[in-house]
Amino acid sequence: MEYLVIKLGGSVISPKEGLLNEDLVNSYCKEIVEFYQDKENLSRRLILVVGGGNISREYRDAAKRCHEDSDSDLHKIGIAATWLNAELFRSILSDIAHPLVLGVGAYAEDRKEGESRITKYFEDWLSSNTPVLVCGGFLNGASTDYNAFLLASKIGVNNVYKLSNIPYIYNSDPKENPTAVPIEDISWVDYETLVGEKGIIHKPGANLPIDLFAADFAKNNNIKCLLGAAEKKENFPMILRGKRIDGTLIHV
Repeated sequence: MEYLVIKLGGSVISPKEGLLNEDLVNSYCKEIVEFYQDKENLSRRLILVVGGGNISREYRDAAKRCHEDSDSDLHKIGIAATWLNAELFRSILSDIAHPLVLGVGAYAEDRKEGESRITKYFEDWLSSNTPVLVCGGFLNGASTDYNAFLLASKIGVNNVYKLSNIPYIYNSDPKENPTAVPIEDISWVDYETLVGEKGIIHKPGANLPIDLFAADFAKNNNIKCLLGAAEKKENFPMILRGKRIDGTLIHV
């Protein structure tokens, strides 16, 4: 049995310009369904981890305007938004997906608690014959990047794909610097240095290529991540079929 872990950035699914990128969701789900119509592909199981994106930030900001100032509660709001996005994928893929979105109902405050809360449901999927598992958030203080790396580590997968609203990681913010240079290969240590202070706490709704909490976990567990552009729709079917896509490879 082979396992594939793909993280879909929340800003890809729920962009700033609107509530939902319906065209992309429909395109990806169609690719997954077509992929598993070939029975030989049933041995290549898919873990699809889904972020919150703009909808999570809209609810976070609304809570702040209502005088909610607890980071823990703001994280819970953001996590719930990931469940909504994940449930959309699960329902569209219901014929081939596990009936439960992994993470729903689990608001964990630390790594150990988070892992214990999702272990039974994860093992239920592993022992089932459904090829697809959809996962949302479950850990306060981390983005769903961490979820993807954690699940990969639990099944011995050392390559995770992330499809994002950027095609590469750059040496500076391309929104602020039009001459920013794309990086094709970078270590986790250098990535942490590039992005910010090591060990930084992931703030509710923060938007980094890979959050540093997750980056530290990937580094310590020898997990690679290939980040590429979600808007290049050919990337998704290429990943499903084990082909290399353009992007930034981050590694130990």
